[in-house]
Amino acid sequence: MLEPTNAEITDVFPAITPYASDSQGAISRFAGYNAAVRMTGGTSGTGLLAGAGFLWNPSKQVGLGVIYGSGSAPISEDRGLLNTPLGAGVFNGTQAIAAQLTLKPISTIDIGINYAHSYHTINILGTGLGSADIASIRFTPNAAQLARFGGDATLATLDEPITVNSVGATVTWRFAPKTSLSLSGALLFANLLNVDASTTFSSWSAGLHFRDIFHEGNTAAVIFGQPLYRESVAGIASRPEDATPYHLETFYNYRVNDNISITPGVYFIFSPEGFSANDTAIVGALRTTFTF
Repeated sequence: MLEPTNAEITDVFPAITPYASDSQGAISRFAGYNAAVRMTGGTSGTGLLAGAGFLWNPSKQVGLGVIYGSGSAPISEDRGLLNTPLGAGVFNGTQAIAAQLTLKPISTIDIGINYAHSYHTINILGTGLGSADIASIRFTPNAAQLARFGGDATLATLDEPITVNSVGATVTWRFAPKTSLSLSGALLFANLLNVDASTTFSSWSAGLHFRDIFHEGNTAAVIFGQPLYRESVAGIASRPEDATPYHLETFYNYRVNDNISITPGVYFIFSPEGFSANDTAIVGALRTTFTF
């Protein structure tokens, strides 16, 4: 199976949460999918530029998906951070391989278990889930590193290749005919290749989803969780944050007819980016979806 240009890894694997939809579900990037499989696509803002993989379903209860994706496939020459930040080539630049084991032990439970390994030519997680994604492993550059960029510490910190090993799991339990509970958690283990610095990030969420609210076909959800958080550091890595961020979201998807739906929603981020001094962020959205 060849993945199209601008695809993301989350486009390939079966969704586990009922609100994992860009058109009918959660309004934030955080809520719908496990953070363990949100990499590479967030690096460039345009998704994977090439990829291949497969989906295998040996039974109705078990499924396996694997994908390899590149964020730099059409780039022929690596010309450095300021010109080709994703590197170059199908196998030499920014890349990721990810897998999802999907299980349905009983008709009311869906489970997704994820693993991903990604490589980035610059110090970035590639999830697109927050500003800590950029220069994700914080450290103090030495004189040689600073000299490459005229003393600019931000660029010197960014210009280091990184590997990220991510593990995660998501489960949805339909405990009532029209109500389900979803739980999700992930750990991301990031290591710089040329610097003795590493950081472990964590993320989790819990959500309730309701079907046929006020009218058949309408849905709603409430989701609460922790965006990416710098859980621990090692080597010369540092942790500047002083608080744990939290995310609270709710939305209502109203089906006008078979072709049109309207989704008002709002989410709150407490201690955004992990700093207690940051004001609570409040984001409202009104999404209209046309389906043909």
